[in-house]
Formats: sequence, structure tokens, C-alpha cells
Amino acid sequence: MFGDDDDTFIQSIQPLPTQIIERSVFHADQFDPDRFLSSRRHLGLERLKTELNAHRSFLKNELIELINRDYQDFINLSTNMRGVDHAIRALKMPLTSMEGQVKDAQGHFDRLVTDLETQLDHRAAIRDRKTSLKLLLNIHDSVEKVEELLEINKDTAAAAAQNDVAITLNDDTALDHDLLGKQIERVAVEYNQMQHLVSRGKHLAFVTENEWRITRIKEVLQQKLSKALSSALQKMASGTVSAAVQQSMTQSLRIYALIDQTHVAEQIIRDDFVRHFLKKIIHKDFTVADAPAHANGGTSSSPPPTADAFPLTAMYSKILLFASNELKPILDITQHTLKGTNYEVLVNALWVEVVDRINRSCAFIYAAGQTDACHKNYTASVQFITELENLFNSKKSLLYFRSHASYATFMKRWQLPVYFQLRFREIIHKVEEQLSEPSKHQGYKAPPADNALVLNGTKVIAQAIESCWSDHVFLFVLSHRFWKLTLQLISRYKMWALELVGQSPDHADEASSPVRPSTPSNAGAEPMLMDEALIVILISDIERFVAFVKKQMSNIMFTKLPSDIHDVALLKESMDDLLDNLESNTSHELDRRITGALSRRCMESFKHVRDMINQQRMNKQRPTEPSFFIPSLFKPLTSFLAQHRAWIAPAKVHTWSTVVVDMVVFRYTQIMSKTLDNLKLQDDTMKNIRWKGGLTRSILGSSGANASLTDIEKIQLQFVLDVHQLGTEIDKLEIEKATLDCYTKLCSVIQPYEHLLTGTAPPS
Repeated sequence: MFGDDDDTFIQSIQPLPTQIIERSVFHADQFDPDRFLSSRRHLGLERLKTELNAHRSFLKNELIELINRDYQDFINLSTNMRGVDHAIRALKMPLTSMEGQVKDAQGHFDRLVTDLETQLDHRAAIRDRKTSLKLLLNIHDSVEKVEELLEINKDTAAAAAQNDVAITLNDDTALDHDLLGKQIERVAVEYNQMQHLVSRGKHLAFVTENEWRITRIKEVLQQKLSKALSSALQKMASGTVSAAVQQSMTQSLRIYALIDQTHVAEQIIRDDFVRHFLKKIIHKDFTVADAPAHANGGTSSSPPPTADAFPLTAMYSKILLFASNELKPILDITQHTLKGTNYEVLVNALWVEVVDRINRSCAFIYAAGQTDACHKNYTASVQFITELENLFNSKKSLLYFRSHASYATFMKRWQLPVYFQLRFREIIHKVEEQLSEPSKHQGYKAPPADNALVLNGTKVIAQAIESCWSDHVFLFVLSHRFWKLTLQLISRYKMWALELVGQSPDHADEASSPVRPSTPSNAGAEPMLMDEALIVILISDIERFVAFVKKQMSNIMFTKLPSDIHDVALLKESMDDLLDNLESNTSHELDRRITGALSRRCMESFKHVRDMINQQRMNKQRPTEPSFFIPSLFKPLTSFLAQHRAWIAPAKVHTWSTVVVDMVVFRYTQIMSKTLDNLKLQDDTMKNIRWKGGLTRSILGSSGANASLTDIEKIQLQFVLDVHQLGTEIDKLEIEKATLDCYTKLCSVIQPYEHLLTGTAPPS
């Protein structure tokens, strides 16, 4: 029955411990008395005490046995230690001698290391002195070599006579230009070598003592180079641009680049060449035609000059012509022959001088007092900067130009926020002045053929938006401000349109209660009131204005916005939302007022319903024709549409007609239902009276002997005829009756009385 698994289980069973408390528990590293006692709470205090006392007795007996077992060895310990002191003393003497020998050896080696370090330090000092001496000799030789090349130490008169032969680049010199160029470049190389050696030995007393010689070399070299460069520039300024002059210019500029003094060469070009030409171009009298009253604080009523004759534009054109012609040989050398050097002649020589002379002589061009002149000045300046940037041959030069301090200073001088505020006042003043005047439709009987705007308020807003983005007002850097102004103008137009129909925020209570129109004459055929004709034209103007703004936005506004703008879609969405809001709120409000006025005029015919009821009670004949007011029920609507159809879009004609018909039919249904309910109540009351009094004749019935219909039935039949005629009138308006829920409900009201047309029995 039992398998191998059972045998394995039986063998794995350990015997029960003889002691409840095992000794191994106390040997654990993490023994905790509190945990030990709490884990044996089931034993009880007495049982636990007994077990612990038994364990203590066991430990005592084991300790005694251990002492008895090793006691003999403990007693023999002192006996075994005899003779150890003698052995230790025998070992101490040789060990002490060995220690002294080791210390002597250590001291000897320490002295050797110290002597060696001293000798190494001395050798290093000698090497440094040797290096310094060699550096001094090199500096001395280099200084003398440069002085010799520059012939500084010769007699002054002789040096002055030979100076032009050694260094100055002249067409009459006897030396060959190639040899002269090599000699100049050698001077530059030696000068750079001298500067390098001097920078290495600047801590030496020799360098300090000979600082005056180094300074003299620098001054003489710069003087000679400046003289050579100035001579070449003077020849270029006089119109002589020969190969020798170009070679001399190239050699001089190359030397300045070799000695890292390009800024000095650029300053010489600015002082001796650029300034000579700009004095003739930039001066106060040249642009005086553009500054009629800035200096005196006055104003000028004369219009600004045209773009072709604008003085500032002509001045900038001459500067660009100078940069493209006279300055071109220098630019070719610095941008091509010496490509890779630090020359920025267009910036450091031309641009800085242009800005400096404009700030000193023509600072009035920055003034924003005359907006037209300021716009022309700024536009001409920006165009000049753009064309000047086209002369740069590398992106590095272009970035250097735009990050230059003079560029930032020049752009900050323009008072563009002030310019915008003045333009803002001009535009808003014209708009508010026009919108404050009473609006008139100017007697237009038909809209203009060119889809032009009609109302003066709409025209002035459209003109203001056109002005914001026109070429003589708009500025690229103010595009965000003009965009905001455009949105404000559209919002202002919306407010004006609502105020025009008495629907401004201050008249909210008036909007909730419709105004009853004048009582029509001749069945509502009188001409429309002036305000209603104005509303029709306003609706047409709003539609044309929205189309105009969208066209301006796509054709003009977006083309003038910055090309790097990332939220064009957001701008378009904001404009579309504003225009949609203008149409949805303003146009819908105007539609509501028009349809409300027309429906009230049509409903005035319902006052004849009571006359129809009285007539049928008095009439003995069966009604065969609809009521007289039904065929002319929608005459106010048709007259209005016929009078203003030229202003109203076909879709809006259908919309207005549907809304008016729906309101009129809904009201007619209410009147008819109420009238029929009252007649039924009266009939039921009469029946009760007849039943109680035993009467055999209906009080409401006809008194004629041949009458076949009661008065109530004649009224019901008349309503049936009127509803059928009403459907015919709706068909004339080209409106699908099936789409009108109100007409369907009206037909359901007269459905129980349709049998009266044929004289058949009523349906069961």
C-alpha cells in the first residue's frame, strides 16, 4: 500500500526535542528577549520559569565540567613559561644592532635624494635662464631686425629720403613692385614674430626697459602703412584705378591682415576715402525739402514729394551707387583676394559713417510728427538697408552687420510706436466723425453695379481698413498693430450697425419688445418706412463688407505679414470668427426685425375674422368663396419684396418669405383653434338648454325653412374655404407647403370639417 514517497516522508521526520526551550535559540545572532518571551506565551509563566531554571542548571553543570577538564593545563601554564625571558634578551641585542644599521642607511639615502633634488632644481633654473636668455636674444635680434627693415636708427634726414624707397608704395619708385611687396610682407612677418616673442617675455625686465622701442616700431610701421594705404586711396578717389594702385592697395591691406590690424585699415578707408564721398551726398541742405517744419515745431500742408523725387531715396541711391562703383575695388580685394580675413569694409567703413553723418546732419528724418514723411523716410531707409545687404558676399558678414551696435542704434531711432499712434488717431478720427452723423441711404433705388458699398458708415470703415494696409501707411514691423486695428474696426462696425437699428447694448430692453409698425393703408400697400429701407441696404452692405474684408485678407493682408510667422492659420481663424460673428449677430438681428415687421403687417388682416363670424350668422346662404382678406393676406410681404428685390439676394427672399409665412400661419392657426373651440362650447351649452327645456329648434340654427347648415357649420365651412385659399397664396410665394409644419397643423384643424364642402355626412 505504501510507496517510496511514504518512506521518504517517514525518514524526514525529526524526533521531538527533549527540552521545550532549545539551546540553539540563545545562540542566534538576532536574539531578542521580548520576542522570545512573546512567542512562548502559551506555556504560562510557571512552566516557562521551570524550563528556564532547568536550562540554567544545565549551563552551570556544563561550565563546571569545562573548568575541570582544562584545569590541569591552566596550572601548568606558569611552569611552561620558565626561560622565556632569557631567550628574549638573547634576541634583543642583534635586533637593536640591525635597527641602527637600517637607520644609518636611510639617512644616507635621504641625503643623496636631497642632493639630487637640489642639483635638478639648479639644472631647471639654469635651463629657465638659458631659455630666458635665448628669448632675450631673440627679442633683441627681432627688434633690431624690424628696426633695420624700417630703417629707424639711421639718420633722420637719410631715413626720410629712403623711407619712401623702402616702404612707401609709389608709382615712381625704382624698385620692382613684386620685390617691394615681398619686402613689406617680410616686415609684417618679422613684426608678428617680434610681437609673439614680446608676449612671451613680457615678465622680463629687458622687455620693460625696451618697451619704448617696441612702441616706436609699432607707430612707425602703422605710420608707413597708413601713408601707403592713404596714398593708394587718394589715387582711387581721384579716379586712378590702375593695376599698380590695386596692387599697392592689396599689399597694404594684406599687411594689415597679417599684423591683425584690420580695424585700423577700415578706419583709414572710412576717414580718407568714404568720408570724402559722403560729405557730398549726406548733408542737411540735401534733405531740407523733406523737413519743412520739424526743427521749428510747425506743420506743413504741402504734400510730400513722390517716391521718384523723394530726396532721401535719391540720397540712398547715390550711396549705393558709390558702394557699387567707387568702393568696388576695395570690396573685391577684401571679399575675394583676401577672403577669410576679418575685413568688414561695408559695415565698419561705409555703414558706420553713413549712420554717423545721418545722426549729425539729418536727424530730423526720424521724427514721426508728419506721418507721411516719416513713412517715406522709414520705407526708404529699410529699402536702402535691404539693397546694402545684397552687397555682402557671405552669411557671416550679413550676421555681423545685423548684430552691429550701429545697426541696432539706427533702427531704435525710428519712433515707430509714435508713428502708429498718430496713424491710429487719424484713422479713428475720420471713422468716428462719419459714424456719428445720421445715416442715409442716399436715395439708391438699386444697388451699384460694381458691388460698391452704399452707406457712409460702411464706406468709412472699409476705407479705414484699406488705409491700414495701404503702401503709404502700412509698415512691416508694425504688422501686429495694424492687424489688431483691423479687428477693432470690424468690431466698431458691428456696434454701429446694431446702434443703427436701435439694437445697441444700451437698448437691450427695446430689442425684447417688437415695435408695432404704422397702420397700413390700402391693405398694406403703402411704401416702406425710411428705417426699414435703411435696414435692407444695411443688410446688403454687411454682406458686401464681409466679402470685401475676406478679399483684402487673402490678397493684401497676408501678403504683407512676416513670412516667418507661425500662426497664420490662427490669424485667419480669428478674422473669420469675427466676420462670422458680424453676419450671425448683426445680419440675423436685422433679419429678425424685417420679418417681424412684415409678419405683424400681415397679421393685421386677422382682425376681420370676427367680422366674418358675424357675417355668417347673419347670412342665410351657404358660403362658397373665401373671406375677402385672405387673397391679400401676404400683400405687405409681396409689396416689400417687389420694392426692394434689387437689394435682396434670392436666397434671402425665400428665407424671409418662409419665416413670415410660418409666423402668419402659426398665428392664424391659434385664432382659428380658439374660435372653433368657443363655438363648440356655445353649441354644447345651447344643446343642454334645449334638452332641459324640451325645445326642438336650435337657437344657433338658421331660422329659414330651407336652411341646411347651422351657423356654426357655415363658419366651419368658411374656415375650410379660407385655409384652401391660404394654401393657394402660399403656392404663389413659391414655398413648399409640405415643409411648413404650421400649415400641416392648420390643415389638421379643419380636417373634421372637410365634408361640409361636398355636403356629405361627417366621418364617424
